[in-house]
Amino acid sequence: MAIAQSFLNMMGSKLKVESEYGKGSEFSFDLEQKVVKWEPVGEFETAIKRFVSEREHYQVKFIAPKARILVVDDTEVNLKVFVSLLSKTEMEIETADSGDACIALFKRNPYDLIFLDHMMPDKDGIETIKEMKKCTDTPNQRTPVICLTANAVSGMREMYIEAGFDDYLTKPIDTGRLESMLLAYLPPDMVEEVTEEEEAPEVVHSILVVADDVEFLKKAREWLGDSYNVVAVKSKEQVISYLQKHEAELILLDSDIKDLTGLEKEKILQDNYTKMSRDEITSQVNKFFCRRSMKGDST
Repeated sequence: MAIAQSFLNMMGSKLKVESEYGKGSEFSFDLEQKVVKWEPVGEFETAIKRFVSEREHYQVKFIAPKARILVVDDTEVNLKVFVSLLSKTEMEIETADSGDACIALFKRNPYDLIFLDHMMPDKDGIETIKEMKKCTDTPNQRTPVICLTANAVSGMREMYIEAGFDDYLTKPIDTGRLESMLLAYLPPDMVEEVTEEEEAPEVVHSILVVADDVEFLKKAREWLGDSYNVVAVKSKEQVISYLQKHEAELILLDSDIKDLTGLEKEKILQDNYTKMSRDEITSQVNKFFCRRSMKGDST
């Protein structure tokens, strides 16, 4: 925090803190920045929607319905995320929220693989695995144990192996690395490869919205962003700069924007959009792409 405040001081700002007992703290700051180029650098909302879409289309590489694993972490949210990441593998996944709970299950139930968090209160992961290694009355004497850790610095793997772990996996958990770890340590006869199903790529049309009303531009991104890739700009200079490097299938031009020349007329819809409702604008856009699709089918 001291380092962050030092940087902010050099930039003429300061760190603000708002805290509420029992709920947490919010840290924020304000920075004045000069606009070097007006060309849009990207749309966060579009990027996050693309990320979510890719996550939704994620397909597991394998299933292991006969495998049984144990995941140990003192944070309930982490356990839920871990189970969710592996839900499609059909593995039986048991969880424990402390070192003592882990040891109790370790003595009683057979597992094919165990994931054990390092930093836990009362009894941390290293203390827990040392106690596990001393157990003789357990069906898991040969079960691999993977350390879950936020420490990604050099030399950590050697430290964890020396402590008794077979390997380690850094947090936050990456699905690909987690799958690779499972494939490396689960018995091969338990793993069934999943054939990837090819899906037709979803076509997302691009729209450039041009208006000098900033509030309207925000609404337009919100109204159309669920179905289209929307970029919003407020000046002729921004339009020209954007179209020099990017392609727009449709340009929604507010009637207040004048003297824009050199654009492909068949891609332009111009109207008093700042006065129109969400349904009216959405209807125009949908009809435009519907007509274009029908023309494409007929050629």
